[in-house]
Amino acid sequence: MYNFSKNKIWYHGTLSLFKHSFNTIKIPTKSRPLDFGSGFYLTENKQQAIRWAKRITRQYNKVRKINKPQAFPMLITFTIDFKNINDFKTNDFGNRMSSSLLNFLIDNRLANSANNDFDLVYGLVADGVHLLDTLRAYQLKIISLDMAKKTIVYKYAQTQLCIRNSKFTKEYVSILGKDILTL
Repeated sequence: MYNFSKNKIWYHGTLSLFKHSFNTIKIPTKSRPLDFGSGFYLTENKQQAIRWAKRITRQYNKVRKINKPQAFPMLITFTIDFKNINDFKTNDFGNRMSSSLLNFLIDNRLANSANNDFDLVYGLVADGVHLLDTLRAYQLKIISLDMAKKTIVYKYAQTQLCIRNSKFTKEYVSILGKDILTL
């Protein structure tokens, strides 16, 4: 198992529109069909966060109203102190695809009703053009774990940390910087 808590620097990609209002992390409470459910997502891979910021900025600018300001990608850098991680309920899937991670993804992405009471969840980013179809096929045992792995995982394994506990963010997560990027 990969020890994600050894990493001190983490990144989040978002829109420049949040530069002045983004001073604390707000954990979403509304259930959303994301890899690890609702939460605040970070990565230790700076380039991954930059790609994400650029992606959502392009999406926002494509549909923004004329009276709304244009957005630019923003990279937020954080430091996390994991010294009291054992005080929190953690699910660490490591940096490899497994059947337990696939089942967790199915619960979160398809059912949007995972029994997910974890404070922190760490594991691979699930991606792919046919992500939901692949999860359904695996769930119905139409395809094997090996076939699902090949379809879902990025060419280069990318990981994410989902923080679902606001106490953890207030006590152990600090913003180091906010950088506006070019598209």
